[in-house]
Amino acid sequence: MSILMVGTDTRSRVWLVHTARIGDVVSHIARSVPLPGVREGSGTQPWSRLRLGWEAASHDLPSLLSVSDMLVTVGWPALQALERNDALSDLHVVTSLDAHLVAGRIGSRPPRRGAAEQRHKIALLNRARRILVLSVDDLRAIRAWGRSPVLLDAGASPTAGQGFATGVVDEQQLGIWLGAIVPGPHYEESFTTTMRRAVDASLPTMTALMDVCTRGEGPFRIQTLNLQHLYMAQKSAIFREAIATSHGITADGWPAVQLLNSGGARLERTTGSDFLRALLTSPELAGLRLGLIGDSEDSGDAFQRLVEQAKGHLVMREHGDKRDWDPRELVGRLHRAEADLALVAVTQPAGDLLGQELIGAGYTGVVIGIGASVAFVVGARVRAPRWVQALGLEWFFRFLQEPRRLWRRYFVEGIPTYLKVIRPMTSARVLE
Repeated sequence: MSILMVGTDTRSRVWLVHTARIGDVVSHIARSVPLPGVREGSGTQPWSRLRLGWEAASHDLPSLLSVSDMLVTVGWPALQALERNDALSDLHVVTSLDAHLVAGRIGSRPPRRGAAEQRHKIALLNRARRILVLSVDDLRAIRAWGRSPVLLDAGASPTAGQGFATGVVDEQQLGIWLGAIVPGPHYEESFTTTMRRAVDASLPTMTALMDVCTRGEGPFRIQTLNLQHLYMAQKSAIFREAIATSHGITADGWPAVQLLNSGGARLERTTGSDFLRALLTSPELAGLRLGLIGDSEDSGDAFQRLVEQAKGHLVMREHGDKRDWDPRELVGRLHRAEADLALVAVTQPAGDLLGQELIGAGYTGVVIGIGASVAFVVGARVRAPRWVQALGLEWFFRFLQEPRRLWRRYFVEGIPTYLKVIRPMTSARVLE
């Protein structure tokens, strides 16, 4: 297998390294040091090609990608080089996150400049399909962003780790782990192409959605789209992949309905709250085994009572800190509980990416992201009245309830995306 490794030296200069030996990649990752500052053609280095600097990176990256099977990156400048070329990494190694970024996700609010830098680094990390970290702090911080990295631990064993065992790779097994990675396309898919895939995978009605969920036949992942999802899909190549690789698409919000229907989808709006209410009143719930990941323990208790009243079974629950969640561990619990349907009650993008990770980790049932729907169904949150929903103003009702949390989502991200991207695409019927 041909591997292209993009990294940085001690002066943050970008190196491009092309090799056919996984052992070469392992030796640098395991030592967690920058790429070697050796001269091309010195005769002492194992690499087949070596390039140095931004100019060389911009010039050589496309040509080297064309003859490479796998792309591995180390360091933020390497991801910036990919960003300039619209490329994606199969594996990114995080040597360290900045301290204020880690602290910002663990409890303290980062400074204004740090918040902007944090958003940019999240965007850069979302150019990597897999992430390898070297510390537990970085592992937990990146999990808070909705990704599921793996921890490299020189002293790990298959039974060690205390909560991270299934998310740990031992240095001695790193080569085997790398060799098992299935590389993806080197370049990102366009937003338009992803939306065309969503049209083809659409589940147009509540009846179609319920049929998939109550059969419990998988693996099958259902991806919901609302305006916030569309904003993130426009910005993030990895999030576009999460949409493109889903098995079924529903639309929660009239902008998504309009866009997908302009491509021939014939979708009706299907919200997570409406889906849960339909599930709780369906005779098909009897005997169905559900798993619930996310939301509060109090909401989980109330939801379990509703499920049991409807003769269903809530057989697996997880309400802990998502920074401690590992998809492989969650899949093991779902399988041991024989859960047919996994409800991921985590807001986007973390819930959507977690659903994708659950299928990737081997879950054989049906996965659907439901966001905050459990809280609405059990009465922990108040949903907009029907007449407000009919006017398409449910988003504004939610904003009035949580203005500090939602102002950016709606007024900085959502509305501009609709006016500049979604409405023009819908009017021009570009998805046809």
